[in-house]
Amino acid sequence: DVHIVPDAGVTPLSRQLLEGCIRRSFTDVSQVKQLLRQGADPRSCGGLRVHGTILTPPWQYSCLTLAIDSPLSRPSLVNDPFIDNADGSAVRFPPVVLPQWSSRQLQCDIINALIDGGADVNRGGGSESPIKVAIAAGNLTAVDALLARQVDVR
Repeated sequence: DVHIVPDAGVTPLSRQLLEGCIRRSFTDVSQVKQLLRQGADPRSCGGLRVHGTILTPPWQYSCLTLAIDSPLSRPSLVNDPFIDNADGSAVRFPPVVLPQWSSRQLQCDIINALIDGGADVNRGGGSESPIKVAIAAGNLTAVDALLARQVDVR
């Protein structure tokens, strides 16, 4: 199980949006659109922490980045699972594989709703750009959705 650690200043509505993207609890894109209409910020970011750990997550991800499935069920959110401390020791952060959306169409609809709501298709506001995460995950649906929205691939 994963705990969500939202950035400072993330509102309760934006936290609901983050949680829904992480837990794949949205069953229809209208739920995302409703949160956006109510003021949820699709540029909100948060980190992921494995249940039972207390370390502050070193990487932050945007709602858009978190909405991208990993069809191969391999970690796509953490590039370097080790962080070196000032004292020379290293901390290992376990990679996370999020659950899958119920369909590729739902994933595509949610990605588009987040972008329509103001999510940054190029930066994502987190540690990795959405296109880099989609490619690392081997997610053609997400890559196609991002390319259709003029993502910068340079």
